[in-house]
Amino acid sequence: KELDAELARRRVAISGIFQLIKSVLFKDTKKISAEYFYYPEKGMIQLFDLLKKKISDNGGRILLNQDIKEINVKNNQIEHIIFGKSKIVRPDYMISTIPLDSFSKMLNPKIDLDQKISYQRLNIIYFVLNKPKALNDCWIFFPENKLIFQRVSEQKAFSPNTCPKDKTVIMVETTKDINEETMNRIIEQLEKVNILKKEEIEEHFVKSIEKAYPIYKKGFLEQLNKLINNVESIDNFYLLGRQSLFNYNNMDQCWDMALKIKEQIESNKTRKDWQKTKKYFDNYRIVD
Repeated sequence: KELDAELARRRVAISGIFQLIKSVLFKDTKKISAEYFYYPEKGMIQLFDLLKKKISDNGGRILLNQDIKEINVKNNQIEHIIFGKSKIVRPDYMISTIPLDSFSKMLNPKIDLDQKISYQRLNIIYFVLNKPKALNDCWIFFPENKLIFQRVSEQKAFSPNTCPKDKTVIMVETTKDINEETMNRIIEQLEKVNILKKEEIEEHFVKSIEKAYPIYKKGFLEQLNKLINNVESIDNFYLLGRQSLFNYNNMDQCWDMALKIKEQIESNKTRKDWQKTKKYFDNYRIVD
């Protein structure tokens, strides 16, 4: 009841019941599902290692785990960025993928946000299992209220080169806080849905993403557009990606966004052109 209808428009691959019936009768599922997924042989890290090498080969620098103190705006330009003990003076361009609420606190002068701009925390539990395979599919969604996890996926189902031959790893996603009681319940429920047996678990660890999913609360668009329009009036600045554009998109679409902004900057396109490109981003559809 608290969610905006925009969530369904962007996340549901079919436009209505008639399209669903048509796709079933005429076996035309191209628009609502994918027959093939292309996945790096050694996992997603392979993509980022190649990207890192390309940047380094071209004289670029990658600075990881930096604490950004301030993004200073003057004369409608990003004048300087302060992070750690370093300072970058007047960058050619700044492209931000920082979550909007965090970004607004770094900006000088600051922009206030109301509570309609918020994100959902996600915890991913990695279970290392003493068996070659756990799932018949790459991932399975679990929408039932009785279960406290929402999705289970297995990287080895995408590529056998991501795990040892005799072992596998499953990723269990939940928005619940992880404690001993929650962990025990998750293991019990995984046993009930026949994904694992407790004795198969060799070890487990948890990775948390504090702001994984934009939350489309009712009325969020008015506040969002106001904020984005304000910051995108800065001449040498762009917002990009799921967290910064508050766009509920997937990794392939984030990659497409990066290619589009490359074209925007290289071709010296106008802000009007960028607004058209962002409308194209808003029409992404999630295909599973």
